[in-house]
Parts: sequence; structure tokens; C-alpha cells
Amino acid sequence: MGENTTTVKWNGIWGVKYHGGYAGKNGVREALLKSDLGKSGMTVEKFAELDEAPSEDATGKHKLQWNIVYDATNKNLTNVKIRDLFPITGRFSGNKLNFVKAMLRKWDASTKNWQYWDETAKNWTIDKKEISNQPSDGIYEVGNLNTAVKLTIWSEVENLKGLDRFANHAKVTWNDGKKWVEFAHGKDLGNKSIIKRAESYYIESNPKWNIRVSKGTVDENKAKGIKTYVYDTLIDTSIGDADAHYKAYKWHKC
Repeated sequence: MGENTTTVKWNGIWGVKYHGGYAGKNGVREALLKSDLGKSGMTVEKFAELDEAPSEDATGKHKLQWNIVYDATNKNLTNVKIRDLFPITGRFSGNKLNFVKAMLRKWDASTKNWQYWDETAKNWTIDKKEISNQPSDGIYEVGNLNTAVKLTIWSEVENLKGLDRFANHAKVTWNDGKKWVEFAHGKDLGNKSIIKRAESYYIESNPKWNIRVSKGTVDENKAKGIKTYVYDTLIDTSIGDADAHYKAYKWHKC
């Protein structure tokens, strides 16, 4: 689950950051398209072009795409730079979400299409181009800007055990670098090893709890010759001293 996509408002919406597969779920595209970006001929389809949802391959490698759309239509900005540095360290596991490739695009209102930054030729072209190496300090040089720019970064993480949180922070600067906006967006990757839920939506006085251990966790332990148990502590605090009514430790074999 991702956090609410970051939006930047400054006399209208200027920019948005989201992970692939998420923008259409909470209306961020539509909100941005109601501003100058929509008036320049941008459509939902062009906005989301090449967007990819998070995925996991057969080897267990998790892949995640990040997108920043920054609209400078009629703003005549100079020396625009976008900083988005990888790797990103997982909050719980310490695993690294690594840079795979990137793409830098800017909107051409006259052709109603994207132009792509060619890192080799150092110019803009109508041909799709990718950036294979992360630039120094994660800074992408856009230059002068009077339209929308979109930075897309593909990333991946290996050997992820259970669920982990990856938070991406980016910064856009322009002119002398003293003017800037920041974007932040987080995404959970992986699977929860243990999930505990009450059967009913509202937890009543005598709830029935369901505890589920992921098959991956059980299989991994089995391969190591380890039996999997669930240890669930129930504490009744409804009467008197909680310590006096400490229920029990219940072991459930999986």
C-alpha cells in the first residue's frame, strides 16, 4: 500500500510524485490535468505512458517504478534540476532498493507528445531513450523549462524477507538553486509473514481471531528443519489488575 501521492501546489498544482500503477487510484492525474498541463494538450494516456505497476519475478526480486511529473508550463524556469538518489534503504530489513534505469521526458505542446533526453548526444529527441547509469549524486539536468517534465526511475530489490517499507525523497530546483520543491512517497514491498485479524469488522466482546502465516515463511523454515509455531499472547484488562488476569501463552503448530 502506498502513502498518499505527494502533490505540490503553487498557484495551481505544479507537480506530483507517485509509484507506477498508483496515479490513477486517487485522482492525482486528473487533478494535475485540470491545471495548465491539461490545457497544453496532455491526456491521461500520455500522462501514464510507460507507467508500470510493482511486480515480483520468479526469483523473488521486487521491481518498483517511481515517477515525478513537474509542470512548469508558462513559468519560464532556468537551470532546472531533479535530484532523486538511489539506493534506498528499507526501513525494517536494511535491504537496498537499487537503481536499474531512468527516463527523462518533457512535454511538447506543439506535437502533443513527449520528447526524450538522450544522455549520449546530450539533447532532446522524439525517439525513446533511457538513461542506463545514475547521474552523479542522482541529479538530472533538465535545463530551461517552460513545459512539463517527467522523470521515471526503475528500481529493484533482492532477497526481501517479509514486508518492508521504501521511502523515496526527491527535490526539484531551478534558477539559482535557492528555489525548490520536495516530493516524498512511500511504498510497501514484499509479503507479511504473519497477519492477525478479527473475523468481524467491529471487534466485539468475544471476538474470534484468525492468524495466518505465509506459506513462504513455513516453507523456508521447513527447508531449514525448523517447525513453525504461532505464539499468541492474550491479555484481559477488563477486570482489575491486568497482571492478575494474564491469560495464557498459546502455541499453534503450523
